[in-house]
Amino acid sequence: MLARRGLDVLLLERQVEYHHREGGQSMFPWGVAEVVDLGLEQVLLDAGGGYATTLVVADELQPAGVDPLSLPLEGVAPGAPGQLNVGHPQACAALRDAAVKAGARVFSGVSDLAVTPGAEPRLSFAADGKGEEVSPGLIVGADGRASSVRKACQLELNETEASVMLAGFLLGDATGWPDATDCMTVEGDWFVLGFPRPGNLLRIYAAYSTEAKGTLTGTRKVEEFMAVMNGLETLPHAGVFAVTTPAGPLGAFPGTDTWMEEPFVPGVVLAGDAAGWSDPTIGQGLSVAMRDVRVLSEILAGDPPWDFRPYAEERSERMRRLRVALQVNNLLRCDFTERGRVRRAAFNESLGADPRFLPALMINVTGPAAAPAEAVTDELVATVRELGEN
Repeated sequence: MLARRGLDVLLLERQVEYHHREGGQSMFPWGVAEVVDLGLEQVLLDAGGGYATTLVVADELQPAGVDPLSLPLEGVAPGAPGQLNVGHPQACAALRDAAVKAGARVFSGVSDLAVTPGAEPRLSFAADGKGEEVSPGLIVGADGRASSVRKACQLELNETEASVMLAGFLLGDATGWPDATDCMTVEGDWFVLGFPRPGNLLRIYAAYSTEAKGTLTGTRKVEEFMAVMNGLETLPHAGVFAVTTPAGPLGAFPGTDTWMEEPFVPGVVLAGDAAGWSDPTIGQGLSVAMRDVRVLSEILAGDPPWDFRPYAEERSERMRRLRVALQVNNLLRCDFTERGRVRRAAFNESLGADPRFLPALMINVTGPAAAPAEAVTDELVATVRELGEN
């Protein structure tokens, strides 16, 4: 976006080739609306992305003979044709190439990065076997969770304790999965999400208790994962797993949430996970990043000195609202105890009784800014937590 607006952009990339990762494979409609507005939609579609237009929400507590809830994804956010599912390495490469086409210069395989913030920031790094040093007008640290830019600026993240473990796996030959249909379900000790992609690919995420942290970590973790999937009865066409084949690595990681009030210092601003990430259990990472891109690119379209306080304020509230959505989600879908099942059953029965409930659950889809204020409060979280106690 910056290169398209005529700025001189130097992109420093640690990786030479992008690799499969467990996360970052699906973008909910509110993030898609940002992508469309940015003019980047076709870049991701050309990278093998595809739209899901239906979300099936299943639950083992549904009465027998009752069909799972089916929600439309098309049009729920302005300009969004649905939920965009795309491979992480393919998207990274496509966006990098689009940046080059727009005029950005790229160094790949960068190492030994050193950042000096200030009114005249400096960067030094090694690339192609030699050292380089530059003095840019601004350094944008979009270098992920372990951000070296953030550490160099001595910016600290607030971080929650892990709520659940989350495993991600890419499957091929998923010919039996329903077309353009995402799915989520709670069954037994698992909260499972399925996101199909063109070419009969299927990305599956499975959340489970941190008390079972050692699950899916050994040499037989793929077999264990597939056994769980084959044993589920609430996923649409669950029999598809009997004929699928691995198309990427299986990884599991703890779900945590991080944030900071001011993701900037003189000469440096952070974006994406470097500035704090939303717990991937609710799948908001790509949407958060695209919102960051839009807000920052609009600020940087003006003349320096740039004021990043509006970005910090908007992002802080955005991440707070997503933390509320996460707490509601995990109370209802990731508490695998008997108390959790009682709470979920009570919620299912009273979904229409409290007008705050549905907007709180739909924040993932429609976006944090679209939620009414009363649906993103600690009071609502407390109300959900107490469901089924009487």
